[in-house]
Amino acid sequence: MKVNRRNEFANQLKVVNELAIRLREETTKFDVMVIKKYGCNYSEIDADYIIDNLDYGHGTISSKRFDEEMKSAIKRNKTKQDR
Repeated sequence: MKVNRRNEFANQLKVVNELAIRLREETTKFDVMVIKKYGCNYSEIDADYIIDNLDYGHGTISSKRFDEEMKSAIKRNKTKQDR
């Protein structure tokens, strides 16, 4: 029984590790796209809703909502800088 659980653990570890590598690769590509479009990354401007969904997987986000959240966060940060 222990051997089976050990194999199950090792197999799941491999799956999670492979997904983590793939996520990093895809996130890197997306970060470049975001910076090109908005001039900054969502993590730089504390776009919490985006961070919760993309970095922590708490839910889904549409491209429309992403755009709204980015514009709102950029505006908030600009207001803070103007003070």
